[in-house]
Amino acid sequence: ATVSVLYWKKNRGAVGKRIKKGGGSKMKTQTLVLFGIILGFLCFGYTQFAGKGDQNAELGFAVSKIQALKKELEGANTASSKFQEESMRMKHEADAVRESKTSLEVEIGPLRILQVEQQKAASELEEAKSEIKKLNKKLQDTETLVDQEKLVSKKSEDALEDLWVTHNSTKENLRILMSGVSADTRKQSECEAKTSELERSLGTAHTVQTKLNAEVQSEAERAKDFEDKYFAVKSDLAVVAKENAFLKNRIEIFEAEADRHVLKGDRQTRRKNLIEEEKQRALNRALDPDLAKPIEAVTWNIAAVNNNPFEYWISGTEEYNKLMDNVANFITSPGELDIPVSKVFTQDMWEDLKQTMKQIGWEGVDKVGTLWEENYKGRRIISELMKDASIGKKRLASMPDRVTNTIVTTTGLAMRPTVINCYEGSIAQMDKWWSAWKNFMFHTTVSVPSKGSAKSLLVAKLLKPIKRAKYPAVTEEEEAISLPLQTLVGAIFDAILVHIMNHAASNGWERIRAEMCDKLNLNKEVNLAEIINRSYYTSDVLFLQEVGSGLLKIPLLSSDFTIRKPEKWDSARNQNSVILLRKHEWSHVKEVTTRVMQHIAGSAPVADGDLFVLAASRIENGVPVRYLFASFHGDTNGLATIPVVEAMHKYASSLTPHHKLVFGMDANTYQHPSPDQQGLEDFAKFYVSKNLTTCYGDNPNPANYTTFHARTHLQTQLNKAVAIKDRDELGDKNPKDNIMFFKKDFVTVSTTKDNTGNRRYEEGMVFPTLAFPSDHGITSTVLRPNEAKKKKLSMVSWDTSPIMHALDYPAHELPDYDTMEEEWKKGITATTLVNTILTSEMVEELRTKVGAMHWDVSNVDHTWESIKSNTIAEFYERRKRCGVADSVTRQVGEKRRPSVLTCTSGGWKEWLEYMFTAGEDNVVPARLIKNSEKGTKEAKIVKLAALDLVWGHLHGTLDQEKLKKLKKNLCKTYSAQDRVMWALDKFKAANFVALQGVGKNDVVPQLYDKYDVGGRCMVLLKKGVFKNVEKVSLKQNITALSVVYKETGLLLTSIDSMWKADTLVNYALNNQLLLVFGARDAVLDAVTQDLTAHTSNPSEKSIFSTGIVEPPSGIFSYNPLVETDSYDTTALQLPSHHQLLAAKVVL
Repeated sequence: ATVSVLYWKKNRGAVGKRIKKGGGSKMKTQTLVLFGIILGFLCFGYTQFAGKGDQNAELGFAVSKIQALKKELEGANTASSKFQEESMRMKHEADAVRESKTSLEVEIGPLRILQVEQQKAASELEEAKSEIKKLNKKLQDTETLVDQEKLVSKKSEDALEDLWVTHNSTKENLRILMSGVSADTRKQSECEAKTSELERSLGTAHTVQTKLNAEVQSEAERAKDFEDKYFAVKSDLAVVAKENAFLKNRIEIFEAEADRHVLKGDRQTRRKNLIEEEKQRALNRALDPDLAKPIEAVTWNIAAVNNNPFEYWISGTEEYNKLMDNVANFITSPGELDIPVSKVFTQDMWEDLKQTMKQIGWEGVDKVGTLWEENYKGRRIISELMKDASIGKKRLASMPDRVTNTIVTTTGLAMRPTVINCYEGSIAQMDKWWSAWKNFMFHTTVSVPSKGSAKSLLVAKLLKPIKRAKYPAVTEEEEAISLPLQTLVGAIFDAILVHIMNHAASNGWERIRAEMCDKLNLNKEVNLAEIINRSYYTSDVLFLQEVGSGLLKIPLLSSDFTIRKPEKWDSARNQNSVILLRKHEWSHVKEVTTRVMQHIAGSAPVADGDLFVLAASRIENGVPVRYLFASFHGDTNGLATIPVVEAMHKYASSLTPHHKLVFGMDANTYQHPSPDQQGLEDFAKFYVSKNLTTCYGDNPNPANYTTFHARTHLQTQLNKAVAIKDRDELGDKNPKDNIMFFKKDFVTVSTTKDNTGNRRYEEGMVFPTLAFPSDHGITSTVLRPNEAKKKKLSMVSWDTSPIMHALDYPAHELPDYDTMEEEWKKGITATTLVNTILTSEMVEELRTKVGAMHWDVSNVDHTWESIKSNTIAEFYERRKRCGVADSVTRQVGEKRRPSVLTCTSGGWKEWLEYMFTAGEDNVVPARLIKNSEKGTKEAKIVKLAALDLVWGHLHGTLDQEKLKKLKKNLCKTYSAQDRVMWALDKFKAANFVALQGVGKNDVVPQLYDKYDVGGRCMVLLKKGVFKNVEKVSLKQNITALSVVYKETGLLLTSIDSMWKADTLVNYALNNQLLLVFGARDAVLDAVTQDLTAHTSNPSEKSIFSTGIVEPPSGIFSYNPLVETDSYDTTALQLPSHHQLLAAKVVL
């Protein structure tokens, strides 16, 4: 026994090594030790009997030593096991570090972009905004504006270039950061080396383990720091990215504005080039009964609400087609991919959702939990959930999606984290999606419009119970718990979509979605407005359907059009019909939608905003013409279309028979209708029976499609999804859009379709596209008024008063005019005194003449004292105070006042003789001057004398040869005879000509009968056109005739004076005559005021109650030659300073 113990004691190191190696050696050693122990006990017993105490003590020590060694051996085994476990855990930690490093390498690419230069980027943004303001201030000069716009664009491009430089700098910082990650990797290698060292030495295992734990803890803290910094930088990056996106958007707007102004410049040049052609066409239209002003109308359903960029197939890239094809294959043939719901929307997610729904106070959450455990979590994601028709019928997925997909708030749009909208954050990783989804639904408050105000609600509180009365598939139990139930199904639905997209394209699908959102959603309104502004700016009226509020705020549209929207705007659906009217073209615009809606029979599915009706008018060839404009969006199956058209027909034909109806609509008619859809052929039969037609005729081609779209599998209604290979066969290709009108009002000149935005339609192309963001094509038509059966009276009115003074009116195109004008300007700034031109002796003679007329000569003295010390410059500034005295005395009969203002020679003696001697009709010119608030008649005649003398003095300082040539050009047509012949040569087709400023002895062609009174006004009637002509004596300077024209009684007049129209209007009223007159423009206001007073009577007993002309317009005044704001008589070579009016009066 002693030998065995001593052997063990001496060789325990070697034995320990063999024990470590294990196997048979360990067993043999243990057997040897056991044998020694047994032998020891036997020896111990023997020594007891033998009485050998020293051997007993030695044996006890050996036993205790053996026991201690045994415990040491067990401890070593335990330490070895723990060490192995710690080693495995450290390896897992190392793997986690490697994965973290890999994740950082993938995601840290966009980190810290613009972080260092963020303030600089903001400064650049403010600079860009400043450039916008500068842009708006410099619109007066188109070329300069374009250069400035391009400069803004260049600066913005430089800003982007700087941002990219910053991006590259950030990449360098990232490289440095990754080097830190490499250092961590080296530390990990050191840990592994220490692990090997521990394996070689059991004695130091505890120390190394403690040290390793400390280092692992440190690495974990550093990893957490990395994660915190990562999310912090990512958050900063998101803010800067938004600012960058805003800046990019502004740059695109700058560029679009620059392009638009270049285009606008081209349009202005084009319009200038067309003005001369339009002048003659306008003259012809005014007098030719067979010509009339056309109307260009456009209708377009822009499909305003389209939150899901993947909802419809688009004509996109190969990458897009591959992604969508993979999605379709996943859903149609999932195979082994059809995994249980709990593998996607996990049990932990459900527990989290359950607690959150309970916290907001929803009832029935536990019952939904039972459904989760027994029903939903075990379902297959595709075959048993996505394709479950009952879920669609119950609206368990579509209802929460409709409410929370994209919420219109008072501050913008709020979007649920899902694949099927334009949510800006990254949701490709399932844990990040769930965190964002839960935060949006249960921790986000939105301010939504509500009955003219706004209210703040938690997003989850926007959900509404699903009523069984509306959706019978819902059970009573499901109705009671519909809030938490639809929330659960909606969450499952969104989770499955993320799962599908990650499988279809693990990298890149969010980038593809971002590009589509930019073109089809986020900037859709800008793209729509640009198409209208680029391709349809010449249209007279545009009918738009499914319009959202965002489009109305786009400034591009307001440059050419006035935007009209319905009073009952549906802000909840945000799908409304609007009408765009060309600016400065339409007047008396009034909405009459409510009146039309009263005539819709039955329970047609027409909501607020679907139908929008306006009454408006415009001048066409001198005649105000009234229109009814209507824009309509039918329900999906087109069942409301016929009731609405019938209501429009009833309103237009019975209540507003004098209005022309133009009706743009998305009728939602079908080529091959199902029993619950409206077919095109039946619709055509209906409108033809109402004497209506469309731009496509009475028998429209059912294959003339205006829509071609197909739904993808990435939307809530999978029953409507179409695979890429089946788009042509199963897609929605139908003739849905048209423009309707009465046959009696218009004939179609031309009709075009457009699905490109460039007035071109590509047959067989599915749309929308990234360039054309709508699933409906544009229909544009040109309609010509059908006026074959209407009575028309072609007329001309003109005050033929000549241009008397060569420098009264600008004529820069004439030789030497600019030089003469400069000399004239020098003369009127001279310091010469008035009393050196109008002398005291002259004033005394004038005083004698005034006294002979028994006028107050003291007023002559007072006025002379006030002006005699004036310089020519001072007097010139006050010259307008004698304007009336000048105009009324320039010509009396055939004589003119001697003055350079009348191109009539004569001195002071001749001037006095003309002014104070009775001439034709015993009229003394001076007596035509009257007292007024502006001064006495005596003061006015003194100033008129000074005016004529000062003007004569100034003319004497000019180059007389050049002045003579200039007068020859501008004052060459002196006689009224020449002026009348000039007008009649221009308007040979006119039946009625009203002239002012003519003489009674003027000769006219044999084509006309002449009627005049007082020597100032004349009426010419074409022979054989009128009957029962009677001259009406009303007042001096008015020629009035009562005539019959095509069985219509007329009162034709020519007027040249400032007067009140009561006498004329009363005569027309009492004799049931239609008043048609030609007059100076100053008369028009007075007549209009008098007629307005008569037509304001509620009983409508006025000149218009006879039914001859439509109320309330009875005055027709129009200048078809030029645009009013750019009128220039000399440019038209008119031998008069009054514009000439030509009109076609429709009776």
